[in-house]
Amino acid sequence: MALVKKSTAAFQSTLVNEGKSSAVASREAEAQRKKARTLAKQQQAAERVAAATGQFSAGINEAASAAEELKRSTDQIAAGAEEASGAAQESLAAFKQVGVGKRADQFIIILDIDRVFSAEDVEMVREMGSPKVANY
Repeated sequence: MALVKKSTAAFQSTLVNEGKSSAVASREAEAQRKKARTLAKQQQAAERVAAATGQFSAGINEAASAAEELKRSTDQIAAGAEEASGAAQESLAAFKQVGVGKRADQFIIILDIDRVFSAEDVEMVREMGSPKVANY
């Protein structure tokens, strides 16, 4: 019977060792699963950061494009304003060369023809023989 006890003791010792090794294996497997979950979360976070970076970059490019378009528009507005200013200056200069008066019940516009019209313009009007031109 001593043999049975020894083999039972050896069997129990083997079971204990196997129990310990399966517990260690279980802990190692759990640690590997935890590490895999952590890596998956890190990968997911990296993918989200990459997607956000891409969207941010697209937004910056769109804003730069809009700023460039705004600059072109303001340049056009400035050119138009400069042109309008020149026309206003010409109109003001012409207005200073025009006189308005009243004779009886009629308004009279008095022009210094030499200052308002060029010599060619005056000659063209004379050639047309306009009857409305009066010499006062």
